[in-house]
Amino acid sequence: MWRNLAHLVHYRSLIQSLVARDLKARYRGSALGFLWTFVNPLLLLSIYSFVFSTILPMARDQDTTPFPVFLFCGLLPWTWFVTSQTESAVSLIAGGNL
Repeated sequence: MWRNLAHLVHYRSLIQSLVARDLKARYRGSALGFLWTFVNPLLLLSIYSFVFSTILPMARDQDTTPFPVFLFCGLLPWTWFVTSQTESAVSLIAGGNL
């Protein structure tokens, strides 16, 4: 395992260029571009916070963590999971000839 990590350090310039190319290609047609990566979770956070704190409030202790912080800690892994599943399916279809 450590040997594989050493290879990552050795090929870091290749990894950086491939990531930069992928980010440029992904957000080329988008109006917001890379900013959409941050706007999307913040919009989800604001909508969920409004719905679950204003429209459907629950009785909570005042000593607990604020609901938006708790919600954001759950939204980040969920968004990562959904995006990774979607991208893996797309990469299997796109790389079918390999």
